[in-house]
Amino acid sequence: MSNSTNNPVLRILPSMTDFAFLMPLIFIFQGMHGAKTLLGDGDTGWHVRTGEWILSHGRVPDKDLFSFTRTGQTWFAWEWLWDVVFAWLHQHWGMAALVVVSALVISLTSALVFRLAFRKSGNPLIAISWRGRTCSPCCLRWCSIRFWSACGKAATRGCCGGFLP
Repeated sequence: MSNSTNNPVLRILPSMTDFAFLMPLIFIFQGMHGAKTLLGDGDTGWHVRTGEWILSHGRVPDKDLFSFTRTGQTWFAWEWLWDVVFAWLHQHWGMAALVVVSALVISLTSALVFRLAFRKSGNPLIAISWRGRTCSPCCLRWCSIRFWSACGKAATRGCCGGFLP
């Protein structure tokens, strides 16, 4: 065993993954004015409203419901599942839940991207620099890409555990 695993002080220090998880939270709530920044995107409102429409009608809209200039035109709700989650959270716990969940998704994505980059590169500096790219409104896509990439790799090895056909 190495000396670092026996040292109790080193065992209680946060890992680089912990750092990658906490840094977006610190950045959002210290450097970017917190909830004001997360809710400052104009898309938040229509994500909630689209999710509410889906919950009340039981289907994904195929016509634009919100535009002044394109009302009734063909529309693709690419993020319909996230819209439903946002609407459900908003109905049960309000805007605070949207802020908390968004911050957690950003932090989780940051930690997952760090772990992946560190595993591939072996260099924590390279990995932490890639982690900084995840503090964007579309970071849920990173989680989805990582998840489906892992599912695809598992399926090609024949170990999908019944998850994929």
